[in-house]
Parts: sequence; C-alpha cells; structure tokens
Amino acid sequence: MDKYAIPSDSRVKDCSTIASNWPDHANMSSLTTLGNISKRGTVRVCAVEFRGGSRGDYVKGNVNGATPEIEAEIVKRIGLHFKIGPLKVEYVWVESRDDLFSVLEQGECDYLFPIMPVGGFTNGVRRAELWRPSCSVLADVVALYVKDDLNVSSFDQFQATFSRPRIGCVGFAVQQLCPQLIIDSKCVLVLSEEEAYAALQDGSIDTFIGSSSSMNFAHIKNLTTTYFMSRAAWFRRERPTRLKILTEDDYNRSIMRGNEALALTYEAALNTIWQLTVLDKIFNRYGVHRLDSLVC
Repeated sequence: MDKYAIPSDSRVKDCSTIASNWPDHANMSSLTTLGNISKRGTVRVCAVEFRGGSRGDYVKGNVNGATPEIEAEIVKRIGLHFKIGPLKVEYVWVESRDDLFSVLEQGECDYLFPIMPVGGFTNGVRRAELWRPSCSVLADVVALYVKDDLNVSSFDQFQATFSRPRIGCVGFAVQQLCPQLIIDSKCVLVLSEEEAYAALQDGSIDTFIGSSSSMNFAHIKNLTTTYFMSRAAWFRRERPTRLKILTEDDYNRSIMRGNEALALTYEAALNTIWQLTVLDKIFNRYGVHRLDSLVC
C-alpha cells in the first residue's frame, strides 16, 4: 500500500494564483517533456553532490533526507495522475554548480534539484528571461555561526557589537545575502563550511553563514537572522521554436529548452502532497524546520 495514500475524495486546492490545477492530459503527447518522461518511466533530476544534513544529502549512491523524499513523492504523484504508474527519480550527476544549468539547457535532465542556491541564476533579469523557479519546496532560515564564547546571544546583539563584520560565505549566492543582513559587512569567499570554520577559529572572519550541518562543528553557536532563503526546483523557461522535430537532438534543443507544462505539473503535485499533509509528515520525521510551505 502507498505510504501516503491519497483519499478517494480528496480535493486539491490552489496554494496561490500561480500553482494552479493540473495541466491537461494533452501534454502527455510524444513531443512534450511529459510525454518523454512517460516513455522512459523516470524524471531526470540534475544534481551535484551536496550535503545538507536532514534536509537532504545528495551523494551518488546514497541520496537521502527530506528533500529527496519530497522529490520522490512529487514524481510518483505525476505518474499516478497521468495514469502511467508511479514514476521514479533518476539523478543526473554533474561535477559543479556551473554545470547544472548547461546540462538542463542541453536537455539531459528535466529540472534542477531544489535544495541548493545557485548564485546569480536566482536573481535579476537573467532568471526572469531564461529560468523558471517552482514554488518553494522548503525555506531555510539563514543563520550566522560564531564562536560559542562570544558574548552575544542574538543577531541584534551581533549587529550592535560588529558594525562591519567579516562574514564567511560559501558561494556567490550566499555572498548576495551579506549586504541584506548587515549593510556594511565584508564578505569573505570560502570554498566550504569547513574552510569557513577554520577561518573563524583563526580569527580571519567574525562569523560565517552556514547550513544546519555546521552545528556539528565544535565550540560554535548559531544566531538566527530575520532572513530566509526559499528552496525551489528550476526549469528552463519555454521559448517558441520553428524547428521541425526529426531527431532526439532536435527535441532536446526545442521542447526541452523549457516546459511550462512540466513546471505546472510539478507544482500541482507539490500542492497535492501539501494538501494531504505528506510534507508535514516528511518534515516531522526528519526534524526539519521550515517556514510556511509553498511560497510562489
């Protein structure tokens, strides 16, 4: 029996004006991304190895945590809705974050995994023109990590103590948060949270922005800020094409350059498992705290 069986009389409500009803079954024709998914029986999710603790560890051969389980439930609902049987997630692994969007653009995957920020792609004109985020799967409260012997116990106290703090940032997406957290802060780019922790210990930085896994480091504490970061899947925005589709390469260059129907289907499935409290069950089991779900 399905672990999260859908009641026969369930009715799915809209979570917003964007995440609406399921797209029409006509989108399952052979020349759509959804049609291609139905033929192969899997949804290809592009991912890079990333350790997010209980939120999700994306490691080849051992993907687990709240977000991967949510993904599995979403694609399963898509298969059940279109009566093609439960679909499965097939991860397409890349070596770096820079490769994620290029692989999606080439049609080698259907969407990007939703747990990790992806730098400049999540902001500005380029996002609006080329990429389309889904409703958020979860939202992380951004936390600063400081030495546990620092005589502050809140973000407000930290701001009062450090007017121009040196903040360790892992990646450009986190770097963008610095001026929003503290206007006059200085961002110090580092390659990993381990490197940020070492810099904190030797005094090179005053704090760093880290994930929940940073609590595993010794002799530090976290200060919750007023900022949160939404986590969403990413789709290539559709563009019209005059290309006549004759080969699989033609298909990849045209239809799979976007697919609004797939994005809407993803959101409808996410909305479904939210309405049926599947999200709450998953989050509770992993002890994941998130803000109100389905921010569109």
